[in-house]
Amino acid sequence: PPPPPPAAAAKKRVKMKVLHWKKLAGHQLRATVWAPPGPPAIEGVMDEAELERLFSDEPKIAAGAGKPLNLPKKVLLLDGKRAQVVGIMLSRFKISVDAIARAVVRMDARALSADDVAALKAYLPTKDELELLDSFKGDPSTLGAAELYFLQMRTIPLLEERLEAFHYLLTFDTRVRGLRSALAGVRAACEELEASEALRG
Repeated sequence: PPPPPPAAAAKKRVKMKVLHWKKLAGHQLRATVWAPPGPPAIEGVMDEAELERLFSDEPKIAAGAGKPLNLPKKVLLLDGKRAQVVGIMLSRFKISVDAIARAVVRMDARALSADDVAALKAYLPTKDELELLDSFKGDPSTLGAAELYFLQMRTIPLLEERLEAFHYLLTFDTRVRGLRSALAGVRAACEELEASEALRG
């Protein structure tokens, strides 16, 4: 007798998404596919491969995933730790470095808060860092975020003095309120001393 045909390889089951069913009462099953004597046979009609594609719980691989992106490498001139802390400082801003520089030049209180200006004051480029940037002869667009920030800020005349004046302007009202509160306390104390019977006697 001829040898038995080789057994078909078992198809690998695809992990499917979990469907959350809402339980129906018995009287609600009429006129549904679940009504007695049971659901109609759909073998040969249902596209099992299509169902697996639509409802599989396997991770989807985006088109082009795994292909290396030919992105230009950033040129980092500053010390790694210095560049990192400057980058963290810049992450607080929701505007570009160019917009930050324009706001500083115009002393635009709508674009920058007192805390923003204080952060900029704390991370000014040093003389050595500016010399390092001056020595770079390549394309400025290839520089890292911290380097681009320093390059942009160095174009502002009297940067440090401007930031000091800007910060004073932004905190002026708060300073005045603090002085008024302190003066009110001194005045109240003077009035109490003036009205003291013990000191008069």
